[in-house]
Amino acid sequence: FRIESKDIISDLLNIEGQSNQKNKSEIFKLMKNLKQNLSCYDGVKNLIEYYKCYQGTRIGLITNGVPEIQKNKIRSLGIEHNFDQITYTKDLGTEKPNHMPFISTLKQLKVNAKSALFVGDNPVNDIIPAKEIGMDTMWIDHLDQNDILSDYRITDPNKISKTIRGL
Repeated sequence: FRIESKDIISDLLNIEGQSNQKNKSEIFKLMKNLKQNLSCYDGVKNLIEYYKCYQGTRIGLITNGVPEIQKNKIRSLGIEHNFDQITYTKDLGTEKPNHMPFISTLKQLKVNAKSALFVGDNPVNDIIPAKEIGMDTMWIDHLDQNDILSDYRITDPNKISKTIRGL
């Protein structure tokens, strides 16, 4: 559901027959300030810190969604300090799968697309556009569809750390 949704708040309210501006505003206010108990997949924090601190790798994050809500999620995960660049696509006036967020992030990081690996879980928004601009890709294929051309593919996101360290 999340992968197919363009506006999850509206979509959920529509399902419940409660879609109106007052409800949207109230949920938005709650979501941007909610103290969430979120955690990364196994080993992801350590992986990011390993490459950031010991390998000198430039690390970026590109996220669709409402910036205030996404910032709260990243803050709740305690990972914001590990990124050299966080791109909130709506701040650019576009969203993935548009190429602009990818190109902008690479430019900010001073990284060539050919030397970058993009890890994503949405084939349409993440994998296809990253491949189109020349990045290597790793698809977290939650649904085990195996129908998108990606350089690397995993079905268990808890194995991402082990997989990337093995590259």
